[in-house]
Amino acid sequence: MNPVILYKQVSEELCKFISAEMRIMEGVIQELDPQSIRQEPEFGDSYNAYCPPCLEALSLTVKPIIEQLVDKELAPSYSYGRIYRPGARLNKHFDRRSSEFSASICLEKGNTPWFLCAEGPDSQNPVCADLDVGDMLVYSGAKFKHWREGPYEGDEQIQVFIQYVDVNGKNADLIYDGRPKLGLPFGYKSSFVEKELKDQLDLGS
Repeated sequence: MNPVILYKQVSEELCKFISAEMRIMEGVIQELDPQSIRQEPEFGDSYNAYCPPCLEALSLTVKPIIEQLVDKELAPSYSYGRIYRPGARLNKHFDRRSSEFSASICLEKGNTPWFLCAEGPDSQNPVCADLDVGDMLVYSGAKFKHWREGPYEGDEQIQVFIQYVDVNGKNADLIYDGRPKLGLPFGYKSSFVEKELKDQLDLGS
Protein backbone atom coordinates (compact mmCIF):
# COMPACT_ATOMS: atom_id res chain seq x y z
CA MET A 1 0.00 0.00 0.00
CA ASN A 2 1.00 3.62 -0.47
CA PRO A 3 1.49 5.55 2.78
CA VAL A 4 -1.48 7.75 3.65
CA ILE A 5 -1.67 10.78 5.95
CA LEU A 6 -4.94 11.03 7.89
CA TYR A 7 -5.57 14.28 9.72
CA LYS A 8 -7.23 14.80 13.11
CA GLN A 9 -8.31 11.20 13.58
CA VAL A 10 -7.80 11.17 17.37
CA SER A 11 -9.31 13.94 19.48
CA GLU A 12 -7.03 16.42 21.22
CA GLU A 13 -8.60 15.47 24.56
CA LEU A 14 -7.81 11.77 24.09
CA CYS A 15 -4.26 12.60 22.98
CA LYS A 16 -3.73 14.65 26.14
CA PHE A 17 -5.16 11.86 28.30
CA ILE A 18 -2.88 9.19 26.84
CA SER A 19 0.14 11.50 26.95
CA ALA A 20 -0.46 12.02 30.67
CA GLU A 21 -0.68 8.25 31.16
CA MET A 22 2.63 7.80 29.32
CA ARG A 23 4.34 10.26 31.65
CA ILE A 24 2.84 8.58 34.72
CA MET A 25 4.08 5.18 33.47
CA GLU A 26 7.59 6.56 33.01
CA GLY A 27 7.59 7.93 36.54
CA VAL A 28 6.42 4.60 37.96
CA ILE A 29 9.14 2.68 36.09
CA GLN A 30 11.77 5.15 37.30
CA GLU A 31 10.77 4.29 40.87
CA LEU A 32 10.30 0.54 40.51
CA ASP A 33 12.91 -0.51 37.95
CA PRO A 34 15.12 2.41 36.84
CA GLN A 35 17.64 0.12 35.11
CA SER A 36 15.04 -1.01 32.58
CA ILE A 37 13.89 2.38 31.38
CA ARG A 38 16.56 3.10 28.73
CA GLN A 39 16.65 0.01 26.53
CA GLU A 40 17.18 1.53 23.08
CA PRO A 41 20.50 3.41 22.90
CA GLU A 42 19.68 5.18 19.62
CA PHE A 43 16.83 6.97 21.40
CA GLY A 44 18.93 8.41 24.24
CA ASP A 45 16.77 9.65 27.10
CA SER A 46 13.52 8.78 25.35
CA TYR A 47 10.98 6.58 27.16
CA ASN A 48 9.56 3.51 25.41
CA ALA A 49 6.53 1.40 26.35
CA TYR A 50 5.38 -1.92 24.83
CA CYS A 51 1.62 -2.54 24.86
CA PRO A 52 0.44 -0.56 27.90
CA PRO A 53 -3.35 -0.84 28.30
CA CYS A 54 -3.96 2.78 27.25
CA LEU A 55 -2.31 2.17 23.87
CA GLU A 56 -3.94 -1.22 23.41
CA ALA A 57 -7.31 0.47 23.96
CA LEU A 58 -6.36 3.12 21.40
CA SER A 59 -5.56 0.35 18.90
CA LEU A 60 -9.17 -0.86 19.19
CA THR A 61 -10.51 2.69 18.97
CA VAL A 62 -8.81 3.55 15.67
CA LYS A 63 -9.05 0.06 14.13
CA PRO A 64 -12.23 0.85 12.11
CA ILE A 65 -10.43 3.81 10.50
CA ILE A 66 -7.55 1.61 9.34
CA GLU A 67 -9.89 -1.20 8.23
CA GLN A 68 -11.84 1.19 6.05
CA LEU A 69 -8.63 2.54 4.53
CA VAL A 70 -7.12 -0.85 3.65
CA ASP A 71 -10.46 -2.65 3.05
CA LYS A 72 -9.55 -5.62 5.25
CA GLU A 73 -10.63 -7.08 8.56
CA LEU A 74 -7.78 -6.39 10.97
CA ALA A 75 -6.72 -7.39 14.46
CA PRO A 76 -4.18 -5.56 16.64
CA SER A 77 -0.80 -7.21 16.97
CA TYR A 78 0.95 -4.76 19.31
CA SER A 79 1.21 -1.13 20.29
CA TYR A 80 4.25 0.87 21.25
CA GLY A 81 4.65 4.35 22.67
CA ARG A 82 7.63 6.64 22.86
CA ILE A 83 8.38 9.99 24.48
CA TYR A 84 11.06 11.35 22.17
CA ARG A 85 13.67 13.63 23.68
CA PRO A 86 16.55 15.65 22.15
CA GLY A 87 19.07 13.63 20.18
CA ALA A 88 16.77 10.69 19.45
CA ARG A 89 17.10 9.16 15.99
CA LEU A 90 14.84 6.93 13.94
CA ASN A 91 17.01 5.45 11.20
CA LYS A 92 15.67 3.80 8.05
CA HIS A 93 14.32 0.38 8.91
CA PHE A 94 11.69 -2.28 8.35
CA ASP A 95 9.49 -3.50 11.17
CA ARG A 96 8.83 -7.14 11.95
CA ARG A 97 6.05 -9.29 10.49
CA SER A 98 3.57 -8.20 13.17
CA SER A 99 3.56 -4.75 11.52
CA GLU A 100 1.61 -5.69 8.40
CA PHE A 101 -0.34 -2.42 8.68
CA SER A 102 1.08 0.39 10.81
CA ALA A 103 -0.34 3.65 12.11
CA SER A 104 1.99 6.22 13.66
CA ILE A 105 -0.06 8.74 15.64
CA CYS A 106 1.15 12.03 17.12
CA LEU A 107 -0.15 12.44 20.69
CA GLU A 108 1.90 15.48 21.67
CA LYS A 109 3.91 17.61 19.28
CA GLY A 110 7.29 19.07 20.14
CA ASN A 111 8.43 22.62 19.53
CA THR A 112 10.25 21.89 16.26
CA PRO A 113 9.28 20.04 13.06
CA TRP A 114 10.46 16.43 12.77
CA PHE A 115 9.39 14.68 9.60
CA LEU A 116 8.32 11.04 9.56
CA CYS A 117 8.86 9.37 6.18
CA ALA A 118 7.62 6.06 4.75
CA GLU A 119 8.20 4.38 1.44
CA GLY A 120 5.57 2.66 -0.64
CA PRO A 121 5.76 0.66 -3.86
CA ASP A 122 7.62 3.60 -5.46
CA SER A 123 10.66 3.87 -3.20
CA GLN A 124 11.82 7.02 -5.02
CA ASN A 125 8.82 8.99 -3.78
CA PRO A 126 8.37 8.46 -0.03
CA VAL A 127 5.63 10.22 1.86
CA CYS A 128 6.97 12.57 4.55
CA ALA A 129 4.83 14.30 7.15
CA ASP A 130 5.32 16.59 10.12
CA LEU A 131 2.34 15.19 12.00
CA ASP A 132 0.29 17.38 14.31
CA VAL A 133 -1.66 16.21 17.37
CA GLY A 134 -4.24 13.60 16.37
CA ASP A 135 -2.77 13.06 12.87
CA MET A 136 -1.57 9.65 11.73
CA LEU A 137 0.59 8.19 8.97
CA VAL A 138 -0.59 4.76 7.83
CA TYR A 139 1.86 2.50 5.99
CA SER A 140 3.12 -1.08 5.78
CA GLY A 141 5.93 -1.17 8.32
CA ALA A 142 6.95 -4.75 7.62
CA LYS A 143 7.11 -4.27 3.86
CA PHE A 144 8.51 -0.78 3.37
CA LYS A 145 11.25 1.31 4.99
CA HIS A 146 10.35 4.22 7.24
CA TRP A 147 12.39 6.74 9.21
CA ARG A 148 12.64 10.28 10.55
CA GLU A 149 14.82 12.98 9.09
CA GLY A 150 17.85 13.68 11.29
CA PRO A 151 18.08 13.72 15.09
CA TYR A 152 15.25 15.19 17.11
CA GLU A 153 16.07 18.78 18.10
CA GLY A 154 12.90 19.72 19.96
CA ASP A 155 11.93 19.39 23.61
CA GLU A 156 9.59 16.37 23.71
CA GLN A 157 7.29 14.61 21.29
CA ILE A 158 4.98 11.73 22.16
CA GLN A 159 4.22 9.22 19.44
CA VAL A 160 2.34 5.94 19.42
CA PHE A 161 2.77 3.14 16.89
CA ILE A 162 -0.21 0.84 16.40
CA GLN A 163 0.34 -2.39 14.48
CA TYR A 164 -2.24 -4.65 12.84
CA VAL A 165 -2.43 -7.88 10.86
CA ASP A 166 -5.02 -9.13 8.38
CA VAL A 167 -7.14 -11.69 10.26
CA ASN A 168 -7.54 -13.66 7.02
CA GLY A 169 -3.94 -13.32 5.87
CA LYS A 170 -0.61 -15.07 6.27
CA ASN A 171 0.26 -13.11 9.44
CA ALA A 172 -2.86 -14.02 11.41
CA ASP A 173 -0.70 -16.13 13.76
CA LEU A 174 0.58 -12.81 15.14
CA ILE A 175 -2.75 -11.45 16.31
CA TYR A 176 -1.92 -9.80 19.67
CA ASP A 177 1.76 -10.51 18.82
CA GLY A 178 1.07 -14.12 19.75
CA ARG A 179 -0.01 -13.15 23.28
CA PRO A 180 -3.18 -14.69 24.75
CA LYS A 181 -4.72 -11.25 25.36
CA LEU A 182 -4.17 -7.58 24.67
CA GLY A 183 -2.30 -5.68 27.38
CA LEU A 184 0.01 -8.52 28.38
CA PRO A 185 3.71 -7.61 28.57
CA PHE A 186 6.46 -8.57 26.14
CA GLY A 187 7.24 -11.85 27.90
CA TYR A 188 3.96 -13.31 26.62
CA LYS A 189 4.82 -12.75 22.96
CA SER A 190 5.03 -15.50 20.34
CA SER A 191 8.32 -17.42 20.22
CA PHE A 192 8.53 -16.43 16.55
CA VAL A 193 8.68 -12.77 17.59
CA GLU A 194 11.75 -13.42 19.73
CA LYS A 195 13.50 -15.20 16.85
CA GLU A 196 12.60 -12.44 14.41
CA LEU A 197 13.96 -9.77 16.74
CA LYS A 198 17.19 -11.73 17.22
CA ASP A 199 17.59 -12.08 13.43
CA GLN A 200 17.09 -8.31 13.01
CA LEU A 201 19.74 -7.58 15.65
CA ASP A 202 22.16 -10.03 14.02
CA LEU A 203 21.68 -8.35 10.64
CA GLY A 204 22.34 -4.94 12.17
CA SER A 205 25.52 -5.98 13.99
